[in-house]
Amino acid sequence: MLAQEVSPNPKAAARYTINDGALALIEHERAQGVSRSYIQTLSAAQRHHFGPAIGAMVLSKVHRRDVEAMSARLLSHGLVPKTAANTLKRLCGVFEHAIDLEWATDSPVRRAARPRHVRDTDPDLRFLTLEELEAALRAIPNEVVVRTPAPYRAGRPGPAPPPPPDALGPVLRVLVLTAACPGLRQGQLPGLRWRDVGWPVQPIRVGRTWRRTEFRRPR
Repeated sequence: MLAQEVSPNPKAAARYTINDGALALIEHERAQGVSRSYIQTLSAAQRHHFGPAIGAMVLSKVHRRDVEAMSARLLSHGLVPKTAANTLKRLCGVFEHAIDLEWATDSPVRRAARPRHVRDTDPDLRFLTLEELEAALRAIPNEVVVRTPAPYRAGRPGPAPPPPPDALGPVLRVLVLTAACPGLRQGQLPGLRWRDVGWPVQPIRVGRTWRRTEFRRPR
């Protein structure tokens, strides 16, 4: 546990920046045992979005206008509204934890205007037709693919070693068919186990999903 968490110093607290608060929140959440994917999402938001923009600002000096200006800057750089809104959500968590540590007395993110996400896609689910599914299966190689080794390899002299034969061609057809028929999501497919398939009547039970290097229970 950080020393300032045990006995926060008001004078020292005035020097803590947003980046300091983000690192403290990451360590706190890791100690609480939150999922690895959440830690990676929070770290990525700090590293790529709010950190470069206002990360060096002292927590107690940040105003609502600073947060809104950062949000507008992210949108002008091509960030979609949903990602910008999620960035503000992570930043709000940083300030809430800073308030708990007595590094700040208020969160300017609470009053800041957030980008409005307008869904511009068809809300109705769309499934492949049988003809489209058969065309996708026909496009997958039905044999073992042997690749030609690269003429060189980075950092070492001589040609690259020959890659092992790719037997995923025949396997990929089964995976695509398994995903298409019950409508499995991308993260649900690699989480399937033999015991998840009821062979007598062939139902598929989704017991876990794969996301960002770890298995998780589905919501």
